[in-house]
Order: sequence, then C-alpha cells, then structure tokens
Amino acid sequence: TMATSLSGSFGIVALVARVTPINTVAPSLMMSILIAMAFDYALFLLTRFKEESRRAGDTATSLAAVEAAVEATLSAAGMTVLVSGSTLMASFLALLAFPAAIISSLGLGC
Repeated sequence: TMATSLSGSFGIVALVARVTPINTVAPSLMMSILIAMAFDYALFLLTRFKEESRRAGDTATSLAAVEAAVEATLSAAGMTVLVSGSTLMASFLALLAFPAAIISSLGLGC
C-alpha cells in the first residue's frame, strides 16, 4: 500500500541522511512522486481489471470470475507496473552520478 511504501521510503532516507547530506527538497519530491506513481499504477491496474471483468460478462459477480479477472490483470498489467517501477528506480539511482550535490541528493531521496 501507499502507507507502507511511504514509511519504508522515509525510513531509508532517514538512514541515508545519517551518512550523507540530503537536500531539503528531496523528501517533498519523494512524497509527490510516490503518490503520483501509486495513483497512476492503481488506475492502470483497475482499468485492466475492469476490462477483464467485462470479458467475463454477466458471470463477473461469481468468485471464480473475479479471481480469473484478478489473475489475468496481474499477469498482463502486473509485469508492466513492475518494469515501469524498476525503470524509475534505475533513473533515480542514475542521478547519483551527477557531480552537483543538489541533483545527486535527489537521487538518494527519491
């Protein structure tokens, strides 16, 4: 959930901040990006679930139909969300290579 991600992210940043300085903008940016990603991925998964439920037709209310829709959603859209999140993580880690402290600390914070 978003609360778990947020608390885990801020916990990691708090540990990193003990070792190296982090720009004061980083936590705000980190929270904004986390919320945006959570909503984006949730909408993506819910849209895919709705499509899969429509394919089931009138039987979409049965437990088996819902389970099949969830399985189809996660098999198709779940990998997309995983790859997209991994790409964002790699992009933020790449910011660590920049010599400017303000940019590299954003890579640590986000």
